[in-house]
Amino acid sequence: MSSLISSILWMITWAVAYIARALVVVVVFHVLACLTAAVYATISAGAAEQTQETSPEIATRAPSWWEPPSVGRMAVLLSRIQLPTYMHGKARLSIDEWMRPVTTVNRITASEEQLGDDILLPEDYKTFLLFIDEWVVFSYGSKATLHFRHAEALGWPDGEGDSKVRCDEFMHSLIGPDALSAIIAELGLDGYLNEPLRSLSLDHSDRIYLVKSEECRQIAGTCHALLSSTQSSDYFKYQATKYSAEHFGNVSFLKAMKSWPTWVIFEVGGGWDMVGPRIYPSFKEFLAELATRGEPGREMARASESAADKKERIALAERLLWEPVTI
Repeated sequence: MSSLISSILWMITWAVAYIARALVVVVVFHVLACLTAAVYATISAGAAEQTQETSPEIATRAPSWWEPPSVGRMAVLLSRIQLPTYMHGKARLSIDEWMRPVTTVNRITASEEQLGDDILLPEDYKTFLLFIDEWVVFSYGSKATLHFRHAEALGWPDGEGDSKVRCDEFMHSLIGPDALSAIIAELGLDGYLNEPLRSLSLDHSDRIYLVKSEECRQIAGTCHALLSSTQSSDYFKYQATKYSAEHFGNVSFLKAMKSWPTWVIFEVGGGWDMVGPRIYPSFKEFLAELATRGEPGREMARASESAADKKERIALAERLLWEPVTI
């Protein structure tokens, strides 16, 4: 009898242990299933939230010219440019602070379309516009500032009082002041050279412009005609050739302007560090030059320069810009 009871108790114990192990397995599987579902739900919610947050920004930046690396490079470049501390509270913003575009490509594209069907703004300038609103102001010399127009504030000058780039200003940047003064005195071209070019002002003080390639070819044609004319003096031709060699190096400015495929950047002369008007192959090249003006000690060193040293420095800087250009 006792052996029967022992057998029954053993069977009950075994059954309880088997059921307990089964329950543990079921509980473990249930917990794992719950955890998996929770993780999946969290990831899905995060992805949905991210899509909702970024779709107005990223989804509208699908055009081929917009690539994340170009935005990153622009943020790095902007982080080097000095800002007025009274506007931004510090002399420069970090790369992370710049990596917060304030507008969308759709708005830039809409502004571009309003300028005309044949207008395609430079890609580096359009990338720059992603970071620009009415509050962004850059330093431009000791006390001056450079307040760029945001995308929706761009427009062609249409009034008599609106600032425009004149032919003589653009020619000044190609052949220099001595050659320009000589040809005006020799041939009396004041009226013709005062004509405005089709140019787009990029800032509220009308210091920086985009000049179309068609206008570049027009000016190049004028310069070529003057250099080839028997009515032009040898002095004019010598000064124009000398200035071109000093500022453009091995690149013929005539060949460059005749074949230029896109816009050039034109900077009006007369600023704290300017001898005369300057042109840049691209907008990013202008920004890189602007960044050097705010380097520590640079402004003080330049303030003590002689006029001759300043001209030589600017000529060298322009050669370094244009000599790598292949037409």
